[in-house]
Amino acid sequence: MNEETIKDNYRNLPSEELVKIAQNIDDEYEELAVQVAKSELGKRGITKIPEVELSHPVRPEQEFDSLHSKVIRVYSDELLAEMARLKLEAENIRAFIWKDDCGSWRPWWQPITGIRLVVREDKAEEAEEILKLFEADSTT
Repeated sequence: MNEETIKDNYRNLPSEELVKIAQNIDDEYEELAVQVAKSELGKRGITKIPEVELSHPVRPEQEFDSLHSKVIRVYSDELLAEMARLKLEAENIRAFIWKDDCGSWRPWWQPITGIRLVVREDKAEEAEEILKLFEADSTT
């Protein structure tokens, strides 16, 4: 959609809808759409867009993208990785296992490529501490 089409569409929208677009809470609009919404609001005399405090700064579907996640352990055994993941989940830290074994068609690759335990970057330190205690308990 080009800028003129967006402007035409936004001209007829209520101000409340334009504010939602300008806030871009769900990060669903491209930068051009947000700028056009802000421009249209400015024409209507609305220059200050209310800030929205998000309960989750990262949307659930973005939770494990490459910008917000960190590999905290690499295992050679899937069972150990799954046990660690379950321990973190029990402590309310979302984690997932990332492995390159052709969708489990080649499990013998796991010791070579590794099974990675991944958490959100902002939870990495907490997860590390939990796993250190968990690993210490399981060795005794």
